[in-house]
Order: sequence, then C-alpha cells, then structure tokens
Amino acid sequence: MNICKIVVSIFIFSTLVSCRPATEQTFTSKAEDLQGQWKLTGIFQDTSIIDSEFDEKKPVITIDYTKHQIHGFSGCNSFSGGFELENDSIKILPITATQIGCMKDGESIFFKQLNRANRFQVGKDSLKMLARDTVLLSFSKER
Repeated sequence: MNICKIVVSIFIFSTLVSCRPATEQTFTSKAEDLQGQWKLTGIFQDTSIIDSEFDEKKPVITIDYTKHQIHGFSGCNSFSGGFELENDSIKILPITATQIGCMKDGESIFFKQLNRANRFQVGKDSLKMLARDTVLLSFSKER
C-alpha cells in the first residue's frame, strides 16, 4: 500500500513540474547584454507608479557598456553618467541632469532607485536593476 502512495505521489509531482509555464525567462548577467536603449516598465515591479508619476514620456536609458556610459531621459530631464561593472554587480556613478522643474515625484524616485542598484539581470528583452535580490527598476528593450 505504501508503494502505491509513493508511486502516485511521484506521478503527481512530476506532472505538476512538467506543467510549469514555458514562458519563464532566463536572465543573464553578461555586460554586453546591457547594451542598448531601455524603457522603464516598473518601479519595484509596480507599473501603477509609472502611470501616476510620469506623463506621456516615460524614462528611457541608453547603456553603452563598452564606454561604461549611461544617458537618457528621466521623465522630466535628460541625464548622463557612468557606471562600473564587475560580474553581475553594477555601480552607477554620479549622474548629471538638466534642471527643468518637474511637476511630479517620478524623476526623483527613478534616480533614487537607479542609484541604489548594485546588481543587474538581463533577459531576452528585459533588464532588471536590483539591490541584492530586490527588483528596483524594470525595463523593456527598445527596438
């Protein structure tokens, strides 16, 4: 009787594992995968902050990993700066931005989270900036 329970348990477990969604994305930490333009899709994986804090123009970053430079639009101002990489660790260096007054807090939230980031993960068309294991900013690849 115990053997039947074990066999049934193994069958149920293997069925559940094999039914896992195939859309799970594999993330890498290769520096060359950072290259390109990225549009902000989430702050703390929350899209409602983006909708409430930014008008039509959402933040976009362009990363040149060979020059270790980052620049873009913060939702209110243009910005540029540098970064340092080591494996999957990233350190954003001081950012310089234009000084247009912003009506909402989105830009300051964006810069605060960008500066807190110490790791990155890149998927096929997505980028996550993290502080340890907490996702601070999510981006999608701009084509």
